[in-house]
Amino acid sequence: MKRKARGLTYLLLLGGLVASSCSFSLPSATLSSSTSSSLSQSVTSDSTLENSGSSSAFSTDSASTSSNVQTTSSNSSSSATSSSSSSSSSSSSSSSSSSKTSSGSSSSKSDGYYRIEPVTTSGSTLNVYNIDGTVNRTLKKDGWYIEPEDVALYYQGFGTVPDNYQANDSSSYSDYLATYGKSARLYTQDYTRNYGYTTDFPTLNQYRYFELDIGGDSTNPSYNNGSRISRGAWRLVVVYQGCVQYGNTHPVIFYTKNHYVDFQEFYNYAGGWGHLFDGEPNTYNGVTTYPQGNAYVAPTTITLPAA
Repeated sequence: MKRKARGLTYLLLLGGLVASSCSFSLPSATLSSSTSSSLSQSVTSDSTLENSGSSSAFSTDSASTSSNVQTTSSNSSSSATSSSSSSSSSSSSSSSSSSKTSSGSSSSKSDGYYRIEPVTTSGSTLNVYNIDGTVNRTLKKDGWYIEPEDVALYYQGFGTVPDNYQANDSSSYSDYLATYGKSARLYTQDYTRNYGYTTDFPTLNQYRYFELDIGGDSTNPSYNNGSRISRGAWRLVVVYQGCVQYGNTHPVIFYTKNHYVDFQEFYNYAGGWGHLFDGEPNTYNGVTTYPQGNAYVAPTTITLPAA
């Protein structure tokens, strides 16, 4: 099953990079799932995922909104980490970019954290920008991606999930694994949780979100051994109706490496990861982990300068 956003319109203003606002509508697509074969494949599910809502295929009904969003400054100034390597493409060799960043792609500056509005496209390729407006690399719509930054950028840019992602709605993934091998990944149905760690996020426009499993070479490498998927604790939480603080319904994505104990917000550019902020205590694989006392810090939304 593949998620496709319907009627999603973005306005993007990128300083000197784009001379005028542009909008597009992502094409709708039929959602499909791989069929089971005689070979039984097991998936280790997460027994603590809470408050699953209806499996509505994550349909999005956001209206066109202005890219002039509300901005808030922060006082924190630590560097963010980047993990942005691409995996293999279904029709070509693997991407040449692996954790590719530049001196201008840090997510923090001397006076706080910065984000940009999601860069979107209706084409077959997507430019990934550094914070200084230069192009860092390009993603392909038919590419397979497994690292958190690439997966987040792909969803933000193309309005859907990469082809190597399959809905987590079956106990048998034989055909899926046969097609995508160790690049096969899972995403969840909608969740509607409005308590616990979601109260530590910026205020959600709508408490409906889904998760994209992360199992990259440097993040949860044991996720998929080619015949078995073990979901692990690495997830992207996609709030596809956005947050109140940003004044629009553009998707906002958060990353957790430890099963919701803490999160980082993705700021929509290369290396654009925010500071760690607390989620909630969680027991995973018999070990209980506790937050470290870090509160969410709101970034400032900026327009990219001309390259």
